[in-house]
Amino acid sequence: MLSTTQSTVGKYEREEIQLAVDTIIKICKVFEVSADYLLGLED
Repeated sequence: MLSTTQSTVGKYEREEIQLAVDTIIKICKVFEVSADYLLGLED
């Protein structure tokens, strides 16, 4: 769904690389949440 590899997802999880804005938007659409929620800025 995100057009990325498991290796890249692991790097995101370990904070070795940062998410690009377009990836954040894709994640928000897949999980139907706002970017503020995804980034921990709102409950």
